[in-house]
Amino acid sequence: ETEGLAELEVCGRSFTNLPPKPSAFVPRLALETELSARLRDPDRHPVLTLHGRGGMGKTSLALKVLNEVCAEGTYEVVIWFSARDIDLVTNGAKQVKPKVFTAAEIAAEFIRVTDEGAFKASGIAKQTDYFAQALSKSQFGPTLYVFDNFETLRNPAELYTWIDTYIRPPNKVLITARHRDFKGDYPIEVLGMTEGEANELID
Repeated sequence: ETEGLAELEVCGRSFTNLPPKPSAFVPRLALETELSARLRDPDRHPVLTLHGRGGMGKTSLALKVLNEVCAEGTYEVVIWFSARDIDLVTNGAKQVKPKVFTAAEIAAEFIRVTDEGAFKASGIAKQTDYFAQALSKSQFGPTLYVFDNFETLRNPAELYTWIDTYIRPPNKVLITARHRDFKGDYPIEVLGMTEGEANELID
């Protein structure tokens, strides 16, 4: 359900491979407002993180806000990388294979959903070098790179350092993670619901 689409599609005024919006989302207004404001700021906080325990709603929150950001065209392109290893279904947790697991797989997925021809024409031999260049200066204009379930990637600390080294405004990175190890330039902690939110969920 939260794996990125196979190709970029038009969403509002952006191109994206975001998975579908969550169908039954209880608004988390304070969190939505905070994340939305940070994503709309082109000059500060290039690496944002949503962190909290599994099942707190990090992915759903991200998808809700990202669809609004796409509608406004804040970014020309929003690219979603899914490293989820568990689906939370009605009868419990189900283990699944992550869509991307390594830096090489992330770079290959980026090239596949954007423009393989541009990579071949670039003269850059390694896909990871091409992706690093795209983090610094995207050929598409302002680009948002979203890494869902970041902690399940291989060597996430090393990958985080690599991303942090190359990302440059107006491009941004949004990370969702169960661990607090990856705080980025602006960490947002996703805790349990407020009483009002919980009552709406129960209703």
